[in-house]
Amino acid sequence: DENIFLVSGSGMFFKFRKNDIENKNIKIYSIRSNLIDIINYPEFYYGGKLSIKDIYIENNNVYLSYTNKVKENCYNTSVLKGKILEKKIIFENFFENKQCTKNRTQAAGGRIVRLDKDKILLTVGDYGNWKLAQNKDSIFGKIISIDERTKEFKIVSMGHRNPQGLKFIKKNNFIISTEHGPKGGDEVNLINLNDNSNKNYGW
Repeated sequence: DENIFLVSGSGMFFKFRKNDIENKNIKIYSIRSNLIDIINYPEFYYGGKLSIKDIYIENNNVYLSYTNKVKENCYNTSVLKGKILEKKIIFENFFENKQCTKNRTQAAGGRIVRLDKDKILLTVGDYGNWKLAQNKDSIFGKIISIDERTKEFKIVSMGHRNPQGLKFIKKNNFIISTEHGPKGGDEVNLINLNDNSNKNYGW
């Protein structure tokens, strides 16, 4: 409500007061977390490809997507959920799928937005494995909805490369997603949730 939160790719959290944004000097506060107890592989904290992808804050909760090392040479995009306390954020696992790929890449997606009171949307990149984006049994190269209570997911659309922009337009029941195109340009996809046909965006 009154604060702006910042997070680095390697999981350092900070906040400052909204009212201070016009000031010449902003007082920034560090926030502790238990992230290192959950994300415990060293490469994550060196910076670079393996990193936090997005945060979404709602009702004093923070959802965090990141590149998860499931096991050796096996990665996916997972989500943690944490409670924002006065000086600390306590995270726990929220969504982790068993599917993984050996590619360590920045094409992980990870954008999080609210779909309705029971579900959030998460983008999952193709991790450089283009065939997975067209595989209906794969979570990669997809936009998915995740049920808050059951943690079950449903594929909303497929054929994506690395969707990093996402907006749900409740009035029209539309999702707008943006991602990197194949030849240097970007791509904007309009996903009509009123249409029950297969939503495949071609990657």
